[in-house]
Amino acid sequence: MGLTGFWRRRSRAMLTHAAYDELGGVAGALVGYADHAYGRLSRADQVLARRLLVQLARPGDGDTFTRRPARATDLARDVVACARVLAKDKLVVLSHAPGGDAHEEIVDLAHEALTTHWPRLRQWLVDSRDFRVWQEQVRADLFRWQSQQREHPRLLSGTDLAEAERRLDAHSEAGDISAAEREYIDLSRRHARRGSRLRRTAVAVLGVLTVLAVVLAFTTYQSLRRTEDQLRTQAADLIAQTADERPASDPATALQLALAAWHAKPTARARQALMNQYVRGQFVTGAHPSLWRGGVDALTASEDGRVLVVRSQPSGGERSVLTVITGAPDGRPRARELSGVADGDLVTAVSPDGRLVAATDGQGEVSLWRTGKGGSKRPKTLESGPHTSRKSSRTILDFSGDGGRLLLFHPRRDCGAESTEKCGSAFLDVWDTGIGGRGDVSDRVELPADLDDVAFTADAGSVATLRSSTSVRDTVEVRDLSTGRRLYSRRMATPASLLAGGAVAAQDDGRAVGLGRTPGRSYRIPADRGFSLTDATTRYTLRSTDPRDPVSTGQRYVEHVLMDVRTGRAFHTRVPDSGDASVVPATVAAVPRKGGGLRVLAAVGSDLVETRAEPIGGKQLRSEALAVDGETLSPDGRLFARVYEGRLVILDASRRRLRSVPLPEPAADHAVTWEVTWTADSRRLVLWSGRDGLNRSYASDDLSSRPVALDGVLPGFDPAQGVVAVGGSEVAVLSRGRLARVDAADGRVTTPPFSVHRGSGAHRTPEGGFIGDQLVARPEHSGQVAVNDRSGSILVWDVRTPKRVEKLHGAPVSYGSGGVHPLIAFDPAGRYLAVVNDDAQVRVWDVPADKRLARGLPWVNDRDGLVGLTRDGQVMVFRDGQLHFVDPNREGNKLSVPVMRGVIHADGDQLVVDSGAVRQEFDLRPEAQFRHLCDAVGRDYTDAERKLLPEGTPDGPPCP
Repeated sequence: MGLTGFWRRRSRAMLTHAAYDELGGVAGALVGYADHAYGRLSRADQVLARRLLVQLARPGDGDTFTRRPARATDLARDVVACARVLAKDKLVVLSHAPGGDAHEEIVDLAHEALTTHWPRLRQWLVDSRDFRVWQEQVRADLFRWQSQQREHPRLLSGTDLAEAERRLDAHSEAGDISAAEREYIDLSRRHARRGSRLRRTAVAVLGVLTVLAVVLAFTTYQSLRRTEDQLRTQAADLIAQTADERPASDPATALQLALAAWHAKPTARARQALMNQYVRGQFVTGAHPSLWRGGVDALTASEDGRVLVVRSQPSGGERSVLTVITGAPDGRPRARELSGVADGDLVTAVSPDGRLVAATDGQGEVSLWRTGKGGSKRPKTLESGPHTSRKSSRTILDFSGDGGRLLLFHPRRDCGAESTEKCGSAFLDVWDTGIGGRGDVSDRVELPADLDDVAFTADAGSVATLRSSTSVRDTVEVRDLSTGRRLYSRRMATPASLLAGGAVAAQDDGRAVGLGRTPGRSYRIPADRGFSLTDATTRYTLRSTDPRDPVSTGQRYVEHVLMDVRTGRAFHTRVPDSGDASVVPATVAAVPRKGGGLRVLAAVGSDLVETRAEPIGGKQLRSEALAVDGETLSPDGRLFARVYEGRLVILDASRRRLRSVPLPEPAADHAVTWEVTWTADSRRLVLWSGRDGLNRSYASDDLSSRPVALDGVLPGFDPAQGVVAVGGSEVAVLSRGRLARVDAADGRVTTPPFSVHRGSGAHRTPEGGFIGDQLVARPEHSGQVAVNDRSGSILVWDVRTPKRVEKLHGAPVSYGSGGVHPLIAFDPAGRYLAVVNDDAQVRVWDVPADKRLARGLPWVNDRDGLVGLTRDGQVMVFRDGQLHFVDPNREGNKLSVPVMRGVIHADGDQLVVDSGAVRQEFDLRPEAQFRHLCDAVGRDYTDAERKLLPEGTPDGPPCP
């Protein structure tokens, strides 16, 4: 190439310096020759020459390039043809591969210097450097693939294949990529596609399997959930049934199971069990199961309740067991069974400070235990005096107020009229509890044979005796123990009792006197003959009532009204009842609560139950507040009116007497049963009777003010079959099928009498009663009332117009006695009306729509009472000692609440029952009931309780 230029410029066989410089030296001569040769090519061959020359140089480090021989077979045919042209101009060299195929032609650059000194070629190399770097890498990969038996892992994949496909597309027609390289890339592509298809198939299969697994897992989960839900439902119903069927003597377990049932699943049966235990245990603040063996027979207690003695009878045993319970007021009761207990029907006593426990079988000997840490396990035996030992059901055992003395009273033995045995007289023994010896007792202490009670007074040196007789008044005598001298006596005006351990003598008429060496103060307490029992501390008298005919043992409870005989203060509590009629109900001990108030400790069966006691009436409590007669609640819900022993009495909700007034004296020839009706504004009380009609009205805030006379405002309008408030101070009066409206504030007749059935006179029932004997005011519809007509239809009248608003056609209304309950009742909004029909069905009407709901409710027997309807249309029926909530739109949807008979008011979720001295208030929301009971008595299961839980019961305590 360059040497040819030098040869042509020689002079006389020599190259001159001038010619050498003119050619630019060797490099210049090389470049010039290359450009000259390139310039002689056609434009198409120039493109081919560029492609060829780029393939004949390999990129090196940095920006360097080196020669790279190429096989002609790896080049496109047109490129090989171009190479033959350039070979003639000595730019490339054609040769044959050594030691190989003689026909395999090799193409190479003529000189390495071309890559460095020929600017045109260098620029081409720089411009194609990226492509050539990639291509050399592909060629290396291809070589390795070929040398390793064409293994699939050596094919291109991933980003390398993607880059190769991009380069191949960019040079698809240029022929810069050899056939072998193309085949390698194509094989890599096909292999990748097969792998991709396999992967996609695998992914699809995996996806399907995953979906199937998810579906299967979800289905399994749903199935497990359904199974778990079914198990929980079954468990809840079984636990609820067990709770209701638990013996009434085991209230702690019944309550725990009711909580467990609701916690497992809030089913209808679980809700009923929860309601039963909520009503039964609403006042419960602690429940401790199985503290002693057997069911309780009797309970005695120290004044502060820190020591309780339970007499119980184990199952199958004849010997009574005495168990000492300590720490109950602190909520951590500890039980210790006494040893050395005698056989027989034991009488027990606890010293006021709780340090001593005494027991006797009535045969003359007394066992004495000390309860403190230093007390012995075996009792000390106190010998009786020189008296004939005999057993008596009236044996009395009593500690003095300071605990220093103990007396045993033996009444005269009742030998019978035909007995030849000497019966002897009554006597008592007294011991000094500090030394166990006989106390300083005079032989001259003579005791009458017919004594009913003996006890220490407030003074340890004197005793009080009570003698009752049907022929003379009760007599209380106080005697000195050391001399036997009678200190004083009291002839009681009415039957009396020794209370508070002999420190108080109280009469049935409410007069009481303190007893000591000298007479104490005289004072009054509420008089009520129902207070015939005392609690275990003897400081509180008890009046106990319970619901009638509870359906199950799980619903049994007792409402206790406790009266402090020293202050006259009364309290109310509710205690679960064991249902054992042989057990004296007074197995309760009322003790002070820390911080004020009163708590009640009750022995029920084998459980110790703690309840709170709420005060009744404060200092203004009167006897009429504790009466059980019927009463009327004011429309604003604040006051009660009651007719009591010839007086009209107004009380507030806490049973404080606010005011009273004597009632008119009835005529000598007939008795009058007075009724009272509140006006709608709660400002006046209307006094009336069924026989004589309206009588008068009183201002409720001042009964002593002059009443408004009403006895002459409706001449001949008697007997009165109903008087109801119809708005403001006005009342509607029903008599013999006629209605009238009277303003009770001034006695004006605002609507003269009119017939409820136009065009007819008084219509009689087959039994001779007048139609229209049921009159009910329509709530939230001022002036409207409902009354039944001669055909049994219900007529809704607006007595202000007067105009008939609705006539509801149906079966005749029952003429049976509704007792304290009506036979027609509205819901609180006045939309729905429930009617007791004479076909033993209760039907509900939608009054505005003049439509009767499809399903009738059975009216079981004469004891059923229609209470009313709730705002959501449920019928309230009192039956078998329970208030039933029945939805007339749903079969079997019923909730029962074991309540007392009385004035019942339901508004939303709140239920209030007032029955004499006891007011019951219930939250009907099951969630609130569950939380209330959990907050009061929440605990874990005992081992015995866990054995009662079926499969499906959630783990852990019932109160989370």
